[in-house]
Amino acid sequence: YNHSLSLLDLRNNHLQDVGVGHVCDGLFEQNLDKGLRTLVLWNNQVTYQAMASLNRALGSTKCLETLNLGHNNVTNEGIHILKDGLLKSKSLMRLGLQSTRLTCEGAVALAEYVADSGHLLRLDLRENEIKTAGLMALSLALKVNESVTRMDIDKDTKKESGMKDYADQQRRLQQDIRGFLERNQQRVLQREEEERQRL
Repeated sequence: YNHSLSLLDLRNNHLQDVGVGHVCDGLFEQNLDKGLRTLVLWNNQVTYQAMASLNRALGSTKCLETLNLGHNNVTNEGIHILKDGLLKSKSLMRLGLQSTRLTCEGAVALAEYVADSGHLLRLDLRENEIKTAGLMALSLALKVNESVTRMDIDKDTKKESGMKDYADQQRRLQQDIRGFLERNQQRVLQREEEERQRL
């Protein structure tokens, strides 16, 4: 097996679920401390059905740091399938889920992962239908998470029926999220400064 390839960028292809399954089989076999670090599957007509293969691969790989699934039809169901592999991963630092048809349900599942992750640095959730409940879950997760320094979410509020002050609540939660990210960024800078002083 190839253990020297570190970046595999397959964006804008037509891999679909079957093709991603084959890629994940190879990733699963890379069980050494060296191997693929970045996997980009952006816009490959992938659905939630491929997430079982990704889940298996994430649980076994020791070096994958970046996974980009943006512009695929992952959906909430896919996040539920993928969550166990995300929780088992000890190397994943960047997860791209831009425009993957997630709603609050998917954001809540991801929040459980964020709360438990000590490695994740960046999460991209732009162009999804994440509203008040999802933002609240992400905010609470970031309250206890100390590693995430960047979370990309839509700045515009999302309309919610039956909620009069949804826009105010969503803006407040977005502000809370930014505050927790800034806190984590400051902690990283402080740790780096402490390490420099030790040398």
